[in-house]
Amino acid sequence: MNKYFYLLASLCLAAFFGCQNDNDMNASFSKEKGTISATIDSVGKVHNYLLEQMKDSEIGLCISNKTKMKDLVNCFQRLNDNGKYCYNEIMTRADNDNADFSEFENMAIEDFDVKSIRTLVLKRINANDNIDIDVKKAIEIISDPDGNPLSEQNLSLIEQNKNKKGGHLLIVFKNIAEGSDEYWPQTRDSQSRAVIVADGIGGVLGTTCSEVMGILWGAGFSYACDMCLSN
Repeated sequence: MNKYFYLLASLCLAAFFGCQNDNDMNASFSKEKGTISATIDSVGKVHNYLLEQMKDSEIGLCISNKTKMKDLVNCFQRLNDNGKYCYNEIMTRADNDNADFSEFENMAIEDFDVKSIRTLVLKRINANDNIDIDVKKAIEIISDPDGNPLSEQNLSLIEQNKNKKGGHLLIVFKNIAEGSDEYWPQTRDSQSRAVIVADGIGGVLGTTCSEVMGILWGAGFSYACDMCLSN
């Protein structure tokens, strides 16, 4: 499975719920029986956990290539019933300008295209005044579908800019990319980098709203990428 394609998919996952619905998300995700806290450091592990849960879930049986991203994200929201993870909101929300993800939420899985989605995400990121210009440039570089998002050069770029305004988005990208790299099998070598980029971009987009949204959109884009590559 092309891992880099999944990464870019990951980063775009927060559209269906929107930032205005964070309270509802917290209510459904904050399980007292949760044993592992979902933080910025564990976001990659939670992303992988949700994908694994979906494989064995009846919820996934109703998903087709016609399913819209907003409905796919909704499916992932319902997957933590066993309470393995407690989804704690540890990040503040960005501007409400990022609350409207209609260009992503109404997209059908069959229409998923890494490069087109990346362009939309970068446009949104570049318009956000709460993100340092160096962070914006770094996100553009590390999310290149034709590059290696986890190369030494990119990891160094993330390290250099992670403490700047909006730098947590770089950490989210890195952690989801690393999780994606571990999760998806290396069966599509020519597409593997695009998969990981897709995951990461989904996580970045969602996290502009909240960390929970980053996890959900990351997982959703991964799943969508997998379906597109399998057809």
